[in-house]
Amino acid sequence: MKLALSVFIIMLALIPSLQCQETAEDWLVNGTTLVSQARYNESLKAFDQAISLDSNYTLAWVSKGVALSGLGRCEEAREAYEVALRLNPEFASVWLNLGIALDCLGRQEEALEAYEEAVRLDFFNADAWSRKAYSLAILGRYNESLEAFEEALSLDSGNPETWGNKGNVLVALGRYDEALKAYDEALKLDPKIAGVWYNRGLVLRGLERTVEAQAAFARAEELQSK
Repeated sequence: MKLALSVFIIMLALIPSLQCQETAEDWLVNGTTLVSQARYNESLKAFDQAISLDSNYTLAWVSKGVALSGLGRCEEAREAYEVALRLNPEFASVWLNLGIALDCLGRQEEALEAYEEAVRLDFFNADAWSRKAYSLAILGRYNESLEAFEEALSLDSGNPETWGNKGNVLVALGRYDEALKAYDEALKLDPKIAGVWYNRGLVLRGLERTVEAQAAFARAEELQSK
């Protein structure tokens, strides 16, 4: 009787420990919550736990890349995204994230290739088009960049950053009046972007609209000081 009771007590002790074992999915959820709180170091540990339980868990590798990007560890983020893409090469948003990591590393040509793949897989992704346009601009391919920004805006006309960047490309092409219109669209959506006010001031000064230029510079300085 005593032996049977001892076995029963041992079995009861085992039940809670089995119930407390966390799965890879549990660790992913924990890590995602930590990322949302910008607790990247802690989230990274959670994602590593998920990967240790399932090394082919694509979402865990993607999430690890996001955490590493949040920490500014761009090379390691790139490596994590590339593992995820080996597991699932049709994951459009991961191509987008890979491009951002490559941008961070100054590898513009490779970043552009990643954004092009993201667009191919998800043609209606405005952010992918905008990132592609930005890379083209960095590479000095302004006409192609402008086309890509226009595609991005046809999908999402409510992004002030895209309007501002379109304005910058129009300036590079010498199309100053159109650039001002793009800056104005950006400022309608968000009148507190100091950089757009400053760039607008530069164009106005170049057009010898001095009073308007000074007003734009003053607004940029006011926003920057805040």
